[in-house]
Amino acid sequence: MSLFKHLILSLVASASSLFGRQPPVIVIEAEASFYARDYLGKRMANGQPYNPHRYTVATWDFPLGSVVRVEYVSRNGITRSVLCEVTDRGPAKHLAAKGRRFDLSYAAFRVLENPKHGVIRVTTTRIK
Repeated sequence: MSLFKHLILSLVASASSLFGRQPPVIVIEAEASFYARDYLGKRMANGQPYNPHRYTVATWDFPLGSVVRVEYVSRNGITRSVLCEVTDRGPAKHLAAKGRRFDLSYAAFRVLENPKHGVIRVTTTRIK
C-alpha cells in the first residue's frame, strides 16, 4: 500500500487577506502516538523541556511554533479534537516511514483517546 494512502495532503485555497492570498491550509491524515514517560523534562527541538501536561506535538510536517488542530474519530463515531503547538521533531524516522507522523504529548493524546490504545489515526490541520 502506498504511503500516499496513509498520508493525505490537501491544499485548500484560503480567503484573501490584506496582502492577497494566504498560504494554503495543509491537512494530513496519519497515525499518532504519544511521548513515553522517559522524555519527561528532556529538551525538545524548540529548546524547552518536555511537559506531558501541555498540548504539544512532535512532527516533521509542520514548522516549529505552528498550531495544529488534531482530530480523532473514535470507533463509535465520536469526534474529538485538540489544539497543539509543534514543539519538537519526530517521531523517529523509522516510525515515520511506517505511517506514524505525530507524537502527541500525553495530555493531548488523552483528550482524544485512552492512552492504552497507543496508536490512533488522526487528521491534522495547520491553524497558525
